[in-house]
Amino acid sequence: MWELDDIVKAVKGTVMRAEARSFSGISTDSRAMHDGDLFVPLKGPSFDGHLFISKALKKQGAGALCERGRQETCTAPGTIILVDDGTEALLDLARVGRGIDGLDLIDVAGRALHRRRLSPPVHRPVCRPDAALRGVPEGPPRSARHSLA
Repeated sequence: MWELDDIVKAVKGTVMRAEARSFSGISTDSRAMHDGDLFVPLKGPSFDGHLFISKALKKQGAGALCERGRQETCTAPGTIILVDDGTEALLDLARVGRGIDGLDLIDVAGRALHRRRLSPPVHRPVCRPDAALRGVPEGPPRSARHSLA
């Protein structure tokens, strides 16, 4: 369980709106949200997770991170935490999560995490070089949650 105050401290964020005070998990895929999850929108050259914040919150999410200056994408009810950079915030949460016994490091959708498509700036600071990837298939991406070991 992730508490709002711990998340805000870890990501060096600011609470824009506080409706939920705890979160059952963290997701970067609005399609794979579970009840009570915190949605972390990521940006890349051809995608912007901020466009899915409202969808994620309406589905089952309890809250979301949002980069400063993108608050217009946060129209659905739910907790919103403003951060400078979504990817850095996810890495900060992963670092904190590693210190909590029995907690998966990161749950990521198979489409975003794939052995042939790992983004070095995202996984290098979090994982040891010899870290195993549990549940990450060798073949084409599937829509499933995976964990970094």
